[in-house]
Amino acid sequence: MIIPNKLKKGDKVATISISFGTASIFPERYKAGIEELKKKFNVEVVEMPNSLKSHAWLQDHPEGRAEDFMKAVEDKDIKAIICNIGGNDSVRFLKYLDIEKIKQNPKIFLGYSDATAIHVFLYKLGITSYYGPTVMAGFAENGGMQPYSYECLKKMICDDSCDIFYPNQTGWTNEFLDWSNPDNQKIKRKLNKSCPPKLLQGCQNVRGHLIGGCIESLEQLKGTDYFFNKSDFDGAILFLELSDINLGSNYFMKCLRNYGLMGCFDRIKGIMIGRPGEFFNDMAMLDSFDEMALRIVAKEFGHPELPIISRMDFGHTEPMMTLPYGIEATLNISDLSLKF
Repeated sequence: MIIPNKLKKGDKVATISISFGTASIFPERYKAGIEELKKKFNVEVVEMPNSLKSHAWLQDHPEGRAEDFMKAVEDKDIKAIICNIGGNDSVRFLKYLDIEKIKQNPKIFLGYSDATAIHVFLYKLGITSYYGPTVMAGFAENGGMQPYSYECLKKMICDDSCDIFYPNQTGWTNEFLDWSNPDNQKIKRKLNKSCPPKLLQGCQNVRGHLIGGCIESLEQLKGTDYFFNKSDFDGAILFLELSDINLGSNYFMKCLRNYGLMGCFDRIKGIMIGRPGEFFNDMAMLDSFDEMALRIVAKEFGHPELPIISRMDFGHTEPMMTLPYGIEATLNISDLSLKF
């Protein structure tokens, strides 16, 4: 894998809207994220020409979103591309991207949720990208970026250390504070100490390269040339998360079963499952997701030895770790930590 150059103070960073035009709907939230990005990382932000256009325009012009991405790729002064937020149809602009120009200009790409489509696209080109915070969900966290989110991201995209360690942190939040009320931006959301990461099965540490993303986005890629090859699962640690818990554990079950039918569980080294959805309150529902994972992987496909950790801090949760595609990671079973 090609690892893009690390981000340094004074570098230029491009912000883009890959799917939803949420920046135009909640401008104060967007502004807060931009200011936090500048403050925490000492970078110059370059807003791509179409990034702040209306949601209706962006929905009707996937080629315009692709133009922004390619302009950022081709600009030699821009060192990173960061998503404003996710959405549900970034897959629509993949056909407009110039593969050769992207290969010639590898740079940091950061985002999660619907950004999965671009992450997989870059992975297939042999370029590492980063599943982590966006401008409006992460950088713009109420009262400032969560320390754990900041530390994980800084270690991954800024520090030159060969070894990066993510401890199992305690505390997360799903408190709802309406983005349309600018006063809420000053209120720190309350951290919940319950529901820590949970080892579902497995007893040995495992090492493998990371692949995965948001389940719903991956489902849109399956059966296309944009999805992973079967060989990509060989020796991998698969990370999966669901953006909306209301889709239900049956949806999760069907998606997992599909990976089983593709033979993925015969190839991978372990599974990491993110805490599903930002605003869930039904712990029984969360337990049902864990039960489905065990049922599918251990019982239906005969892999009771395959390590599975659920309720991990990536994706649609806060704070969140930053996960690099294609990079070797060691999953420590004893303390549920990660080392890269």
